[in-house]
Amino acid sequence: MKKISILLSLILSISVSSIEPYPIEYWAVESGLNDVQVSLDGKYMSFEKIPSKTSPREIHILEVDNLSKPPFVIGGEKMDVQNYYWVSDQHMVVVFSQKVRQGIKGFNQGIFNYKTALLNLKTQKFKELDNDRAVGAGKRFATRLVDRLPSRKDEIIISYAEAQRGQSFKNPAYYIYNFITDKKRLILRTGDDIYGIRFDQNAKPIRASGFDAATDEYIWYYRPEGSNSWTEYHRMHEDSFETFSVVNTNNMKGEIYVIANNGEDKESLWKYDIENKKFTSKIYGSNESDLFGALYHYNSSKHPRELIGVTTFTDKFKRLYLGGDLSLEVEELYYQLEQIIPNSYQVSIVSSSNDSNTYIVSNTAPNDPGTYYLVHNNSFSKIGSKKPFLESEKLASLEYIKYPSSDGMEIPAYVHIPKGEGPHPLVVMPHGGPFVGEYITYDTWPQFYANNGYMVIQPIYRGSFGYGIEFHKSSFINGGQGGLLMQDDADWGVKYLIKEGRVDPNNVYMFGWSNGGYYASIAATNKNNLYKCVIAGAPVTDLAQQGSYYLNRIRGAQEIRQKGYYDGSISPIEVVSEVKVPVLIVHGDKDQRVPVKHAYKYAEELEKYNKKHKLIVLEGADHFSNTLTYDHYMTLYNGMLDFIDNDCQN
Repeated sequence: MKKISILLSLILSISVSSIEPYPIEYWAVESGLNDVQVSLDGKYMSFEKIPSKTSPREIHILEVDNLSKPPFVIGGEKMDVQNYYWVSDQHMVVVFSQKVRQGIKGFNQGIFNYKTALLNLKTQKFKELDNDRAVGAGKRFATRLVDRLPSRKDEIIISYAEAQRGQSFKNPAYYIYNFITDKKRLILRTGDDIYGIRFDQNAKPIRASGFDAATDEYIWYYRPEGSNSWTEYHRMHEDSFETFSVVNTNNMKGEIYVIANNGEDKESLWKYDIENKKFTSKIYGSNESDLFGALYHYNSSKHPRELIGVTTFTDKFKRLYLGGDLSLEVEELYYQLEQIIPNSYQVSIVSSSNDSNTYIVSNTAPNDPGTYYLVHNNSFSKIGSKKPFLESEKLASLEYIKYPSSDGMEIPAYVHIPKGEGPHPLVVMPHGGPFVGEYITYDTWPQFYANNGYMVIQPIYRGSFGYGIEFHKSSFINGGQGGLLMQDDADWGVKYLIKEGRVDPNNVYMFGWSNGGYYASIAATNKNNLYKCVIAGAPVTDLAQQGSYYLNRIRGAQEIRQKGYYDGSISPIEVVSEVKVPVLIVHGDKDQRVPVKHAYKYAEELEKYNKKHKLIVLEGADHFSNTLTYDHYMTLYNGMLDFIDNDCQN
């Protein structure tokens, strides 16, 4: 394999004798550069960009051999780019969003609608892919790009899912769409019993999932070669907390690779015999954590869905290769890239031309918000960074620790360490969810606090995904542990850092968003006498109210998990009388996941009991961070620092 010749200029280190916090504007602006891709022929490079602090997101397209030429820009005043995909040398599918209503329609029904369109770069015109389907009173359609077809230059697979007003989307119909002739033909129309269709590179359906209502079991299907019917190869009861995920789909013959538990606590990579319906051998597993995911070849056109290894993520992201010529070639390439990229940490090839002569490399690290590089005909150059005004030398380092909770359970956590000598003031930042994974490389919120002098601990409390079934189930299987052992998982991290002499015990705070905001609301009772004040962002403050949105619509493992958690967990609204420290509540008034009435009700109760508090409502903000604008972030960051500096000190 050819070596990469380095054209990247040497980056000089910045000597920093004392770190002054960055202006808040630096943290409030969104990514300057994001989602860099190359066209399939390698002729064009594209990326998302927000040209000014209040502008909608755009796509810029440049010629790789003439990057100084002004770009072709996609965007508009009303429509905001969400994501995009190159599907040919001259065509890309773009998904737009637009604000279409003033208020939310209910739980998980926000103020934005989405539209999918195909751009012809040669004519610079769009074709709305779902325009001809949006007919009928009260009907709406979700259009999705399912797959490119590398063997068919002008065709892609798309799906349409239809919904009537007030109803969920039906299972989609799948089509081959020729974007040159603007014709489509139906491949498959599914019923309610078959879903999750996957296709091979010739657009033939090869695997799917289903559900057997008679036995309450999920079913995995494949289509034998030459057959037009589905054959079952695996079953799992809906109450099971195990996983079974197929990770190679080039062909469904003989033995396939799956990531699954197979009766074990942690997920591993297995070989599975689909004809005899059984696991045959374990390829790789860890006693510490689940696998993070599958590792595929970076060139999805030349080697579509080619499995070359697996990934893990505990202290950091790691690749484990299966071996073989293709795997070794990719391993060698990544090794080269890691040697020449400054602050290399999580290096990934994120986009490639069909011939692999042009590709995009990204690096993300605790002290690198994300930097992109272009490799073109074996030359290497820097494209730009997500936040170019943040210098790596001024950003906090990241440490992965473990400590015992109140019952002895080992809790992993990430710690951002500010510049300067300790002991430091501490911000505890529990993640949302609660049933999600926590995997950190660069993270803006803890870096913001660290830049202002605070150490930040992000506990991976019980119930989180990634550390096995028992760690997950311990948060709800014997009664909900919200506000109880799950709260201790955060509090005992504080005690651990204080004992280590790294934290000032008189300056400990908690900030969280969503379920992290729930944690902060509970921490306001200060049962372990640790916190000076708390900041609750988009908090779930009334568990009964939140549960009423969806608990009657779930079943299986999800029902066991959610109802078990709600049964016994502490609801913040019910313990307001026990609040001992000042509380700042921040909430978006267009929040579709945790409606803003959670904040209003909680603030009213705090007022009733004469508890010191502030309420900041972010106008027009939804629940999710990608809906927060520059103005929202300016209000949030200024409000948090002002609250700690003033209200918490009295």
